[in-house]
Amino acid sequence: MSSHPSFRIAHESKNVAAIFTNSINPSSIKPSSFASNRDLASDSARSDSIHLTNWQGGTGKCYSVEEIGLKDFVLSDTSVYLLVLNNRAVWIGGASDLIEDSVSRAQFRQAIKLATAAYKIPCPRHDYQRVGLISDLLAGHLNPKSFAA
Repeated sequence: MSSHPSFRIAHESKNVAAIFTNSINPSSIKPSSFASNRDLASDSARSDSIHLTNWQGGTGKCYSVEEIGLKDFVLSDTSVYLLVLNNRAVWIGGASDLIEDSVSRAQFRQAIKLATAAYKIPCPRHDYQRVGLISDLLAGHLNPKSFAA
């Protein structure tokens, strides 16, 4: 069994799952299987306990983020994901970023090799809000002692 993390991707409503591992060539990414909605539920949603912590953005705003398993989690367009090393984000994005943006895909592949934790936060409804959120999260850090509004 491989020790590499694997990630399923739920893009829009297509329910297509793609498996990413550190050994896959990013230019050859193809849907590997179809998954049911149950398969696309996050690992933390399947577990009995959800671990929330706080992330302080570059603006000083605190966000409640859900810790998710780093070894095997599901990327979807309904959340923004943070891959973290030493309490700082090394990659932030979602499923569509990996599918549509080769630069983000390459950054993700490097980040997953370094990351010590993964978190998610619900994705804002509008693109301009999503860009603002990602920008603020990227300039921020893990701050479990702060209070998220």
